[in-house]
Amino acid sequence: MWQTLKSFITNSYGIDSRYMTFSTPDYVSTMRKYNPLMICVNDDENTTERDYERMRIFLDSLLPDKCCFEK
Repeated sequence: MWQTLKSFITNSYGIDSRYMTFSTPDYVSTMRKYNPLMICVNDDENTTERDYERMRIFLDSLLPDKCCFEK
């Protein structure tokens, strides 16, 4: 609890996580820059089929192996 509160007070919230939109120009550079433990990816009304394909390729390269919970 204190760590979360401290993050909001010191404006350092999100250091260990990163929000990206599908339209982020370069996913790999963003990951290298911030090296987050968690990512949140959101699409919006401006997301194109090309954006979805770029994200699929990126996620396949970032996480090539399925976990034991996936079929």
